[in-house]
Amino acid sequence: MSNGGLFAGTGVFYARFRPGYPKVFFDDLVRRFGLDGSGRLLDLGCGTGQLAIPLAGHVAEAVGVDPEPDMLAEAARQALASEAGNVTWVRGSSADLPGTLGRFRLVTMGRSFHWMDREQVLGALAGMVEDGGGVVIANDGCLARAVVPWQHAIEEVQHRFIGPLPQAGAGTQARPHGAVLADSAFRDVTRVVHEFERSWTTDRIIGYLYSTSLPLRRLLGDRRPAFEQEITDALLAADPSGCFVEPVALEVLIAR
Repeated sequence: MSNGGLFAGTGVFYARFRPGYPKVFFDDLVRRFGLDGSGRLLDLGCGTGQLAIPLAGHVAEAVGVDPEPDMLAEAARQALASEAGNVTWVRGSSADLPGTLGRFRLVTMGRSFHWMDREQVLGALAGMVEDGGGVVIANDGCLARAVVPWQHAIEEVQHRFIGPLPQAGAGTQARPHGAVLADSAFRDVTRVVHEFERSWTTDRIIGYLYSTSLPLRRLLGDRRPAFEQEITDALLAADPSGCFVEPVALEVLIAR
């Protein structure tokens, strides 16, 4: 989150094409933290609200923080559509913590902790999380990082158009999140993995590619139509059915 601008211009694609989280994941958090409609939730790097909005109905107040204004604008639209009226959206960075946000029962970070100064964030959160509360970090794979044949087809097309995918800068952390948590105030760590499958269409895959921190639309420029056609052709060559199944392992670190 300290790298403002990484997701500039991706909000519409992020809201529409980034997959959400499975119900079993939310049910588990509600049970573990006794989310009974009271207490407060902080979602850091909230994006367009994939965590904050589904959890808002289980807390008295939810606060989503993100450095990108277009992400927050999309999050507000999604919250309105979901009738989640108890969410406040704040433009800011994890580097701003603790700030004046107050105290929380639960702090969530979905696909975002790797962008942060993790030690600084956990140090700040130590004074913001209530007794009995905790921090939850949820990460799954990147669709564009190849695991199955049709994902290799995506990778090959992207390589032809823009070269090798760059490493994610601050997103490539040497120490695992669990090790960083173990050295913090949140050292009581439980790891849960939810395994499931996601189904994709070519249109959703292309939309997802435009939602990442790689500024793909800008890099492609007027080559976007050719890129989209080659992605479509490569995907259908890999699986003519047009339905593409991604194996997902959602790793959840629950730290108290």
